[in-house]
Amino acid sequence: MYWLLVHVALERLQWLGYAYALMEVSECADHFPSVLQQASWWIPDSTEHKSAVSRDDKSLEWADLFIDFRTWTPSSTPTSLTVNGRDLWVRRPEASEELLLVEWVRDTFGGGWASEIHRSFSRDPISSVIVVDRDKDLAPKDRLLGFIAYDTARLGMLSTIALVPEVRGHDLSLTSALLEECLREARASGMTYAVLGGVGNARLAALRLFSSLWSIPGSCPGIFGRGVRN
Repeated sequence: MYWLLVHVALERLQWLGYAYALMEVSECADHFPSVLQQASWWIPDSTEHKSAVSRDDKSLEWADLFIDFRTWTPSSTPTSLTVNGRDLWVRRPEASEELLLVEWVRDTFGGGWASEIHRSFSRDPISSVIVVDRDKDLAPKDRLLGFIAYDTARLGMLSTIALVPEVRGHDLSLTSALLEECLREARASGMTYAVLGGVGNARLAALRLFSSLWSIPGSCPGIFGRGVRN
């Protein structure tokens, strides 16, 4: 009866929009049903500082990355920083910026990500974080440099980090600030864990930035690529 209830609960979470569920099974691990074992991944001990390579799964072209907020300690990464001589600000967007942001994301990154940033404005508080150039003399769209959202593609998941080419790959501090601010917002919203969805070439860089990140075995292919895209 216990495992039947667990099965019903997992089906409900999937229906609600979760791609992953976190469950404590220490008291009944010996009786864990095989059907759940095949779909499960035992969370490693994040207090043990292991190398980024050992926390990755090289067999995956891209992977979802897991972070357990119960063991995650935020750093003092600033939300104001200078990259390539530009004074940048990493923050949650204002409601008044929604139309500008959606149009900019659609033009810069495509309709799929534009739909995600649009959905983040239906959350309360807004479930996205953006990178803005502080220079008010620039055109509005030229001040927007990147974003990341959570609880949009799936509940409990972060979208892929999106940065414009002129700041991409130049300074890892920007990637770190953007990701960490989003994780702070996600945890403050009540999330116990988060999954960074669909990370490919930048996976090792992300794993090096955060010692509590882990590649999830079997997470490729994941949820992305199922929808109809223009």
